[in-house]
Amino acid sequence: MLYFAYGSNLLKGQMQARCPSACYTANARLNNHRLVFSRESRPENWDGGVADVVAATGETVWGVIYRIADRDVPRLDRAEGPGYRRDSKDVIAMDSAGESTKRVEVYVAIPEPGRPFLPSRKYLDAIVSGAISWNLPEEYIRALENQPTRGSSRSQRSV
Repeated sequence: MLYFAYGSNLLKGQMQARCPSACYTANARLNNHRLVFSRESRPENWDGGVADVVAATGETVWGVIYRIADRDVPRLDRAEGPGYRRDSKDVIAMDSAGESTKRVEVYVAIPEPGRPFLPSRKYLDAIVSGAISWNLPEEYIRALENQPTRGSSRSQRSV
């Protein structure tokens, strides 16, 4: 399965723990979508809003594509939990051959009442760290860093 990661699964270590077969394929963008936080995690997990993508004309969500063996797909389903469903979407992949459209699986949240939620600083820092590690566009990383969080100031990174 080709899987588009845009939240904390941008973290290489987290993905390897969840899906040992996960193999990075390319950076990618999901056009006409926006990153939102439409579900709330339990305090023992991320303790705040967790990432989702929603349709939004003219906006873009960046992430990476992983190839995941069929044996690991149920593990990823469990890790994402009952608050998410898998959906097939087209993304634009960027690799050494240039840009190409890829059909991928994306986890989309089942929104909770009271949304949107603010992510915790810890959760947002995980997304930012993953985005930096994969060299996602600087403008996108800055937008992530400027996202308000629950009960703390914005992250600061030296450039």
